[in-house]
Amino acid sequence: MLQSIWIGTAILALISIGVMIALMVRRWFIDAGKANDAVLQKQLRQSLMEFTAAHDEDALSEALSQFPAPLVIEVCFQFVEVLRGDDREQIVRVLAAAGYPDEIRRQLLNGQEAQKLSAIERLTSFPYQDTRKALLAALNDRKREVRIAASIALARLDALPPLAETIDRIGFRGQRSRRLIELFRSVPTDRSDELIALATNRDLPDFVRAAAVDALGHTGQFGYIAEIEALLADPHTEVQAAVIRALGLIGHPRSADTLLAALDNPSWEVRLEAASAAGRLGLSAANGGLARLLNDDEWIVRYTAAKSLSALGDEGQQTLVALSQGPSSRTQRSAAVLLAEENRA
Repeated sequence: MLQSIWIGTAILALISIGVMIALMVRRWFIDAGKANDAVLQKQLRQSLMEFTAAHDEDALSEALSQFPAPLVIEVCFQFVEVLRGDDREQIVRVLAAAGYPDEIRRQLLNGQEAQKLSAIERLTSFPYQDTRKALLAALNDRKREVRIAASIALARLDALPPLAETIDRIGFRGQRSRRLIELFRSVPTDRSDELIALATNRDLPDFVRAAAVDALGHTGQFGYIAEIEALLADPHTEVQAAVIRALGLIGHPRSADTLLAALDNPSWEVRLEAASAAGRLGLSAANGGLARLLNDDEWIVRYTAAKSLSALGDEGQQTLVALSQGPSSRTQRSAAVLLAEENRA
């Protein structure tokens, strides 16, 4: 019995030693591979630097062929990120002529999520039919962030399917993404009616509708103000706040009364957006409403109102000074803090 225990212990010890040796060998190969990659990257960057001096596309193409395709793609796109004009266009042209977009499309099809996201961004440099097909196929990827990234790329290439169809393919229930806002902002202005359709579709989640309203605000178009203002009657705070933010971005005079009324909205998110818009647009009529918000229950609303008062010019500054010198209160402290901050600046 005791002998069996000793034998078992010895076997386990040998296994442990074997595993440790295997891990050490594996680490050695990894480190060696990284060192080799570093050498190759340095050589490749040198070839790219020589190209920017000589502009010999044939020589660059020959140099690139000496390196593994994934390394070429990674290093070249890191390099062109800091380039503008002809140098960048020439390198992209060399990559296209050598067939590297095919490798990028393979990465989009078979890579991990991070690799797919990089591939999508890089494919926009090659606005060909094959690129559009690959991006359209990526709308069916199992990862939602990949689907959103593909949609943004298609919008940049002016190849985005109908927005309602795109949203159905992306999916949205129970999932938020800041990139959805980026997607909507990428929609061409001549397709703003599709954003209106999303914003007014009450079957969609609030954050999707709010993102559509936000994008409408960033278009700066006056033509949809009536439809946007009508959404203030929506029962959902997120949509209402997006409406006020959009009206503040568009800045049409007809929206002034709406923005002033929103300073007294029951929702602090809406009051916050109204205060910000009043300062951005320089609404002198908001002086009294902003002064009231210095006593708001929410700190961020008080601070934004004070900043906006300061942005109104002499009248707003005078209001801040007068309030800061009043009896000790939340209003007095809000005004004093902002004035002290500006003095420090």
